[in-house]
Amino acid sequence: MKRDKFGRIVTMNWKCQLDGGDTCANESAWHWASSVLNPQTYDHRETVAFVEAIEKEPGVFVRHPASTEEFWNDPKRFSRDQNEALIIFLGQCGHDDALDRHFKAILKRGLRFQNKDISALGLDFGALFGRQWLKRKNNRFAPIIKALLPVFDLYLVGKALAKTKWAPRWNHDEMKFTDGNRDIDDRNLIMLLCDAKLTHETRLSKLAAKIYFKHRAKHEWSKPCLAHWQTAILHYYSEETGNNEEIGIALFNCARVLFET
Repeated sequence: MKRDKFGRIVTMNWKCQLDGGDTCANESAWHWASSVLNPQTYDHRETVAFVEAIEKEPGVFVRHPASTEEFWNDPKRFSRDQNEALIIFLGQCGHDDALDRHFKAILKRGLRFQNKDISALGLDFGALFGRQWLKRKNNRFAPIIKALLPVFDLYLVGKALAKTKWAPRWNHDEMKFTDGNRDIDDRNLIMLLCDAKLTHETRLSKLAAKIYFKHRAKHEWSKPCLAHWQTAILHYYSEETGNNEEIGIALFNCARVLFET
């Protein structure tokens, strides 16, 4: 696992330099997968230190806590992909106070992410926070959350459909629609689907999983011996991309165990 001098999980960029731009999401994914696969043995103390490091102010988080790069530790550059992985991790690993502070901060911003991205009609936050709250014992709002999750899970279906061969893909760099042949960043979708499997499945969450695991689009690194989703996550987290293989394997194993796929 690649770590910097601060002990945070980092990647290797194209300049062969350690990069903390995806630290929050990657470290969230690592701790989440570890707690799912090894609930009795994963190090909870390490997750406490991680949360304390990345929460810059109450409910406001950064990509990397101790970097000199402004992009990494600027709360306004904390994006949706960082946010989704973080919320699932906080709920799974029992960081309820941090999760509640984060929710209150989101409400104050009018259901916007820290980088001002707009929520998907609240469906994304409903699906994300709803399941984390259901993990708590004696939650008096559980009946309401369970009643609303079938609606919130439209977000999961939309994200799953976006990974199929039928979906147009917008390339931000080229500012045009492309075939998505190099789109292999499936981390958050796998976490969302696994989280739904673990906590109150709905018909729509099952449908989203079926769409993704069976109809995930072919990509540049697809191989005949593996499903397209498998090669996507394993290549995204590989030495070739400068990422950490351990995270990809952990996410792969979570999905394979939970969905027997």
